[in-house]
Amino acid sequence: MGLQRSTELSEEQLIPIAILPKISAMLSFLGSAWIMAEVLTGRDVETRLPKLKHPYHRLLLGMSFLDTIESVANIFSTWALPADTPNAWQAKGNTMTCNLQGFFLQASVGVPTYNAALSIYYVLVINYNMPIQKIGRRIEPMMQLFCQCWAFGTATAAVSLKLINPAGPWCWIAPFPSDCKDSWRYPDEANCQRGDNAWIYRWAFFYAMMWFCLLFTSVCTIMVARKVYTVDQTSLKYRRPEISGPLAVENSTAPGTNEQDTNNEPGTENGRDNKRASFIKSVSGSLTRATSRLGSIRDSHKRFAENNARTMEIFKQVRFKYSSDRWLMLFPPGAKH
Repeated sequence: MGLQRSTELSEEQLIPIAILPKISAMLSFLGSAWIMAEVLTGRDVETRLPKLKHPYHRLLLGMSFLDTIESVANIFSTWALPADTPNAWQAKGNTMTCNLQGFFLQASVGVPTYNAALSIYYVLVINYNMPIQKIGRRIEPMMQLFCQCWAFGTATAAVSLKLINPAGPWCWIAPFPSDCKDSWRYPDEANCQRGDNAWIYRWAFFYAMMWFCLLFTSVCTIMVARKVYTVDQTSLKYRRPEISGPLAVENSTAPGTNEQDTNNEPGTENGRDNKRASFIKSVSGSLTRATSRLGSIRDSHKRFAENNARTMEIFKQVRFKYSSDRWLMLFPPGAKH
């Protein structure tokens, strides 16, 4: 969201500025509403339990709810601006509608916090093997409380401090008049009627948290990717062990490699006895090595069976995350400029 500029724009410039946010916001609203309906009415494919029983779906529901109200606020765009706002096409609102729109837009800061909460969920499940029931009882309530309190707490503070003013094609944290001097940088010349030091509150209420959540989510994603890669390589070793020929004869047992073979001349009794003894020794060694190798294969299969359930759970969680988030990828939350 940018600050309102004093430069006069033509009507041809103002029309697309007012209409384009409505189109993108409508698509975002449809995607988030679909996710909410899916969570509220759907059942888990594996357990057939309602999706609301799962902490992941409850976190997704909270994020979609905040994105939905943000999308509704963006759909109104310039309609909510006070009627006398310059550089605003079809401004039809007043101070109350402006505050209401700004309140919902500021509450959208909860969307990146919910993304960070979902990242924590996956780290706990995949990296630390924490039971989902334990996450639902102990961790998820704290994440829900923090996300909702930060979203609506900062939105309420912004309205109470009279920080919500016209800011481009919508209302958000901005100074009024747009070219006034704030008391932080110009203590002797401050003349803002509303939204004094708006740029400080933007960083404190929105941008700092957004960037923190972005970096935090990136770190969590790297941790999960490393864990999945490690488990995949381990399971691959158990699924495809390199099995050498169990009946391979070592060079040390081949004829002619020891002193006894010097008497293995054809046609002599001593040579025939030595060949017979060498053959029996070779077969006995091969059988011993085959038995040992079969025991090793049996142990590998046993270890794979023990790890297979965990491996499949990890792949199911990762696959389900990206399939469940497909609408958020197609219709991401409205960006703030």
